[in-house]
Amino acid sequence: MQKIYHEISQRLKKVDFNGIFPHFHPFRFALYDNEKVYFADSIIPKDDRFIGNTAIQYNQEWVAIWNLVDYNYNLDSLSACMVHEMFHAYQQETNEKRFPDEMMGCFYPRNLDNFYQKYRENLLLAKLVHKFDDIVWQNFINLRKNRLKLYPQCVDYEIKIEAIEGMAVYVELEALKMINSELYRIKLNKCISNLKNPNLIFNIRRISYDSGSIIQSIIHNNQLEQIEWDEESSVLDSEIHVSSVDLGASFQKYYDKIDKRINNNLEQAEKLEISGMTLFGFDPYNVRSSGSYLYHPHFIGYGVNEKDSRFQMGTYITKMKDHSRIIEEAYRVIAKGKNE
Repeated sequence: MQKIYHEISQRLKKVDFNGIFPHFHPFRFALYDNEKVYFADSIIPKDDRFIGNTAIQYNQEWVAIWNLVDYNYNLDSLSACMVHEMFHAYQQETNEKRFPDEMMGCFYPRNLDNFYQKYRENLLLAKLVHKFDDIVWQNFINLRKNRLKLYPQCVDYEIKIEAIEGMAVYVELEALKMINSELYRIKLNKCISNLKNPNLIFNIRRISYDSGSIIQSIIHNNQLEQIEWDEESSVLDSEIHVSSVDLGASFQKYYDKIDKRINNNLEQAEKLEISGMTLFGFDPYNVRSSGSYLYHPHFIGYGVNEKDSRFQMGTYITKMKDHSRIIEEAYRVIAKGKNE
């Protein structure tokens, strides 16, 4: 682990943090496994503060952390990922205000028309990366603004994910360009490919990482102004054609799979007596919903107040009151049903 830490530190020396984003700078970082946490100058026992890959406040400073359990990363890519998490530390340090309502993301509406329009946006973005066109760019902006009027809560959530996570992916890409230009091209093309893939559109949080990073790439590569989404838009040019893909079958398949997984696991889960408590911790990247139920594949954190919340590793299902953070019912999933 210490060797990996040293290798990452050496690669981070190649990254021009301020050149990627004004005033962005390196942060302290930590690697951890199931037992220990490794810093540059110390090793400590792992505790519940170290969950996921993110930025946390540790000893009154923001620290980027990465879980190396089941480690299989290319070290160049892992180093760029650490810059991604450092940017989250920077967002916290600078009091970024655009963090989304994660419960809105958990219970993102199953509206096929909204997904059609979102997919159309993604295809326009994919066109613009390597060949910028003012008309296509304006059509993307207009389409997004018109969708914002139709589905304000949905699009507001996406815009905030793009601002927080999409921007961090953009920073990761730029860092990777400085560390390993070939891996940068591969990752950039993967983002573009994801935008074109109709089967990925329904995981709205995940696809917003890609759309957000590509929006920033387009803006920075073409010296454009950041978009003010609350400004009035002109009427969309209805003649622009990007795709006539039928999303209906994929839509049904995607949500049927989630519903089946939750229902199957509920049949072989043990109930927990934590009704009325608040859900303080969960993995928004991997959580899935069905009705009022949330499926948590990795962990949950719950309690009466956040300071004294308890984290439990494993697979859980929670039933949430009115799509809030209040737990009505909770279940621990036994191993047999986890992947069904």
